[in-house]
Amino acid sequence: MKLLSIAAVALLVDISASFYLIDDNQTFQSEPKLPRLDDKFEMKCLSAQAYRAKHIRKFAKEAYSQYMRGELQAGTFTRFPGVTVYKYVVGNHYVPDVGYAYHNILIDEIGTFLAGMLEYPAYREMAYSPCKFSIYTGYESYANSRQLHTEDDEVYDVSKYDPHFQQPPIGSGRGTPGQSSRGSGRSWFG
Repeated sequence: MKLLSIAAVALLVDISASFYLIDDNQTFQSEPKLPRLDDKFEMKCLSAQAYRAKHIRKFAKEAYSQYMRGELQAGTFTRFPGVTVYKYVVGNHYVPDVGYAYHNILIDEIGTFLAGMLEYPAYREMAYSPCKFSIYTGYESYANSRQLHTEDDEVYDVSKYDPHFQQPPIGSGRGTPGQSSRGSGRSWFG
């Protein structure tokens, strides 16, 4: 029994191993903001490699798929207090005298891209730093992004529903099955 208890504690310690990223940008102190993934978006992780919106969308979809299989490491990011973030490696670059630095994206539990993170070895452990967005990148409220606004409906918390479909459940005032919410008669499924 004692051996089983020790094994269970060891497993919990292994599962809870995480990272802690501190936001070095004072811009986001008053409210968590999401970068807008549009034509103006660009992210760099202290290297020449620039990530555009199309790359981030693709990586976020891949990351969410791995999250659903329980394959991503969880952590925290001070820019998003109270939110568990998950890291997904999207690239790397070599730093002389240090080794490889890894470029990660951070998503939340519904697959929303939150930020980029640079991970690199420093003094026998890993260090973390937020990636930087271009000065042209726009932002939106994180709280507002988690709500789905529909016509003639109440506001829904998107995190309660499938993040890729993002529709309220049937019977919630969104129309009847086989009919769009605008009543055009077109089917939801084809």
